[in-house]
Amino acid sequence: MNPFWYPPHLDIGSVLRYTTPPTNEQFKSHLVSGEPFITRVDLPPHPNRPKTLDEWAELFGTTWKDPVQMWQNRLSNEDMNGWRQWLREGNEPSFEAFRDMRADFPNTYLSVVANDMYHKELIKDLYDRPEFIRDDDTGWGETSRWMYGGEAGAGVANHIDTIGCVCSWSTMLFGTKRWRLGTPPGEEPVEVSEVVQEQGDFMFWCAGTWHQTWIEEESLDVHGYVKLSYEQGSYARNLVGFAENAGRRELDGWTNVMEVADSCNPSNVEWINRTRHRIPGLVIRGWRIIPRGPFGWLALAVLAGWGVVRMVRRRKKKSE
Repeated sequence: MNPFWYPPHLDIGSVLRYTTPPTNEQFKSHLVSGEPFITRVDLPPHPNRPKTLDEWAELFGTTWKDPVQMWQNRLSNEDMNGWRQWLREGNEPSFEAFRDMRADFPNTYLSVVANDMYHKELIKDLYDRPEFIRDDDTGWGETSRWMYGGEAGAGVANHIDTIGCVCSWSTMLFGTKRWRLGTPPGEEPVEVSEVVQEQGDFMFWCAGTWHQTWIEEESLDVHGYVKLSYEQGSYARNLVGFAENAGRRELDGWTNVMEVADSCNPSNVEWINRTRHRIPGLVIRGWRIIPRGPFGWLALAVLAGWGVVRMVRRRKKKSE
């Protein structure tokens, strides 16, 4: 059975594969073009690098202090109901329960995100990044690192990342994962490509790109981010046009692309930073206003109330 449902009608191409790792200049060209690619990189010897999911759970079970997340994109309806009941009973995803969760809820997988130095060092100790990524390529992407682990049959459904003006990379520590990628909504011609990522493979794609995954063999990979280029004619600058075209045609995902485009525009970023400074507790991402903490919710309520007052005053003036 083909695990990928999107798109059902287009010919499937292949992702660009470098037979040897690209140079830094070649890599930078992808930050301009946004073109996905895959290549094989060296995994430096490491005495404690896990070779199975159980070894990963054992290694991080005693050292990982932050919450973990389970993904259920590939669960059947029956298993999803069981998963919700499992959560209602007071259970929480954890490394300690990872083996039982995989047995009880096949096709789920676990992820962790490192936002502080302690957790980032735990991940970087297993794998940092390839040599062709330089410090000046990373931008804010160095503020977080992810790991994803799952058994055969797990994966994520088709989606578009809205994590900012960045490209993502994934290096496979062990296992096999199949990827399908599509051009952003509104870009023409529409192209779809597919590739299999194996141990030691480095996969690269950019925000705004449709993508979905299917784990073919128990796998574990490390994720990081690098900043997109905003030079004239770049992929990042073209995202606005893609989103507007997709919006006119009412294509799925056009608002996601517009959100990424907004995050790439330096003038928007400057306005967003000013807004954050003036209204603590609120984070602006594209067209969304996201409250952070109790003060954020209070600030959002004040903004909403202010909007209502202004509307009432305008109507009152019109009636006079």
